[in-house]
Amino acid sequence: DCPNVVSESVPGPKGKAMTQNLDKEMDSRTHQVWVDLEKSLGNYLCDADGNVLLDCFQHISSLPLGYNHPLMMERSTSPQWIRHLVQRPAIGVMPSTDWPDVMQVLRRLQPAGLDQIATICGCGSGSIENAFKLCFLYKAAQMRGKEFMANPTAAGISADCQQSCMVNQAPGSPNFRVLSFEGAFHGRTLGTLSATRSKWVHKI
Repeated sequence: DCPNVVSESVPGPKGKAMTQNLDKEMDSRTHQVWVDLEKSLGNYLCDADGNVLLDCFQHISSLPLGYNHPLMMERSTSPQWIRHLVQRPAIGVMPSTDWPDVMQVLRRLQPAGLDQIATICGCGSGSIENAFKLCFLYKAAQMRGKEFMANPTAAGISADCQQSCMVNQAPGSPNFRVLSFEGAFHGRTLGTLSATRSKWVHKI
């Protein structure tokens, strides 16, 4: 039956003991519950004490298909998937020979009207950091003119810009800003934290 709580509290005694033990190695003050990844399924999380809970958090919305989705589990055992996980090629410098095949799959999934794909993985914060970067690059290219946007080369960037950006000064590093809203949470990396305004404890 789902959900099903078998301990008197959540987390139960086993989960509490595990957190207390882990606290010797790392700061565990933000821990809420331990997840048994083997027993969790779909939208339901099984914790260390055997409680089965409806998981609305889904690891910061990173599991849109839930835990242990059969097709995801099946495909993740394919040789191609394993090769990319183990080697993790530097796509921008040394893409793998089967990368064009991967791109064709992504193109079938991309929303209509979008003709560019940015493969940004790792975590939500990393995606947002790269979104900031893409916005800044696009704005800087706009400032340099249509010709530069059509053919961005070093020839279109002044020596002053090339030198000043190396010390984070204008004009090479313009004073761009990101607009964020009160209550927003974008992440805890340096760039995303500058736009996060949900809890002071994240920023002190």
